Amino acid sequence: MVSSLIHHHRVLLVFFSALAANANIEVFDVRKFEAVGDGKTDCSKAFLQAFEMACAWEGDAVVYIPLGTYYEGLTIFNAQNNRCTGDDGISLSPSSEDIYIANLTCGPGHGIGVGSLGGLLHEQNVKGVVYSSNVQINNVHYRNIWGTSTTKLAVNFVCSQIVPCQELELKEINLKYNGKDGPVAASCSNARGVTVDQGNP
Repeated sequence: MVSSLIHHHRVLLVFFSALAANANIEVFDVRKFEAVGDGKTDCSKAFLQAFEMACAWEGDAVVYIPLGTYYEGLTIFNAQNNRCTGDDGISLSPSSEDIYIANLTCGPGHGIGVGSLGGLLHEQNVKGVVYSSNVQINNVHYRNIWGTSTTKLAVNFVCSQIVPCQELELKEINLKYNGKDGPVAASCSNARGVTVDQGNP
């Protein structure tokens, strides 16, 4: 079974506060569907119900996941219009794992976001995110990233041969690796861009 732990953090809580002030947006709080952020209770059903109701709402809607750690088994979200809009239409927070997204159109807005990582001590990684689409990824900026990698390959871009990633920017990246199998490394496949003030790798 694919599982994921979703940890919602302060940045999205601020974002929610701004949304809540807008009376034209309907908010679907997963707690009202019996989701419990204890890291143990399976919240798959609650998340799915909140998502389905938000998609059926005639108007702007937000699925709100409060601060906490949520366990979720294999869950398939299937929206009728396959569209995400707004500031971070889909936002992946620390501890999100094994996420597969397909046949989705984003915009207007930021689309799919993986951000605000590394702000807390012992924060969990985001991993296993797969986005399957025919769109091209471009104009993405990675800035001021530093720390220690758990693997020798600290940066790995694998983009489509048909529609390569374009206009990637890596600025002030400084990652260390303390393993015995050599220095920290990076790999890029079908990715084009620039590095600025590059440190390691």
